[in-house]
Amino acid sequence: MHLLVRDAALAGVPGGRPPPGAWRAFLIRNAERPSLDVMLVEAEFSQLDAQTIEVFVEATTSDDSRALLSARFALAEREKSFIRFHLRASDCYGDDDPRTAAALNCLADVNHRHRRYEEGALELHGRALAVRLKALGEEHPRVADSQHNTANVYLSQGRNEEALELYGRALAVRLKALGQEHPRVADTLNNMALVYQSQGRYEEALELCGRVHAVRQKTLGEEHPDVAAALNSMALVYDQRGRHKEALEHYGRALAVQQKALGEEHPDVAGTLNNMASVYDDQERYEEALEHYGRAMAVQRKALGEEHPSVGDTMYNMAITYKKQKRYEEATASYTSAAVLYGKAYGHGDSKSINARKMARVARSMAGT
Repeated sequence: MHLLVRDAALAGVPGGRPPPGAWRAFLIRNAERPSLDVMLVEAEFSQLDAQTIEVFVEATTSDDSRALLSARFALAEREKSFIRFHLRASDCYGDDDPRTAAALNCLADVNHRHRRYEEGALELHGRALAVRLKALGEEHPRVADSQHNTANVYLSQGRNEEALELYGRALAVRLKALGQEHPRVADTLNNMALVYQSQGRYEEALELCGRVHAVRQKTLGEEHPDVAAALNSMALVYDQRGRHKEALEHYGRALAVQQKALGEEHPDVAGTLNNMASVYDDQERYEEALEHYGRAMAVQRKALGEEHPSVGDTMYNMAITYKKQKRYEEATASYTSAAVLYGKAYGHGDSKSINARKMARVARSMAGT
């Protein structure tokens, strides 16, 4: 789960909450992870060496909340492995084999994470889809996987109508091939809800979030992390609608599941604590907001390290709350600390680093120092 920086200036809108689309990354992983058992079989058939298989499995089962730790190096190494995978699959089975399509899908995912959308992720996903359509037919679940993954790229680009159209096609295939209560059906419903949120269609989003929660609860059990993710999604919609009591209730339920399933020091726990803090901030319950931000930051520092940019996100959020309380010196210190971490993670020319420095100057001027 990704931490959202809750600041109107950072989102580019004056005097209010970020637009619905700014919450996208906060809800779900950028790209759905393919089925692990299928991928292992494909790796074995592709005659990959043990090291490549290990990298392959690690890359496709990693949690996005960890991806920033060494993103450039990790993605480069994964890309090399997937290129080898693709070449071997193509040599062994030909360009029109589903196993070659699986390699293309993995390369597309790496390109998606690199934000190489048009000539990278979309082009590779398109090739994978064409292979799967020809080899497997229009109603095969792997065809739906390609449609879903392509829609994920559109979603990252903010191309909501194209994303929604492809999610709809993927959903139809998955419903027919897998049934209404399959976790992959829930995945597509979840992402469609995300599009509705970005379009301000909150009631439709809430209805889909409820369906996602019901499917995941039935198929995965009440204490599965994906059930917590569904509760988080529902809570976010309630928050966007100003229904703060229901938002806090659902975040609380999500937190309980995460702490039991993942442990109290998992980054996802920190994400939910941040969410709860944001609701308290919206209610002007500033001390409770700061208390939850503090708990979130303690988890992040222990789980991710002192200099992880997610720690900077929480510092930034705390600075917003300090500023609302007219505690300008503390706001200045928090903005400055966030800027330092952003600079180390992304470079001093990155928009987040620039904005944090700007907000620190604003807070300093308000403090009269």
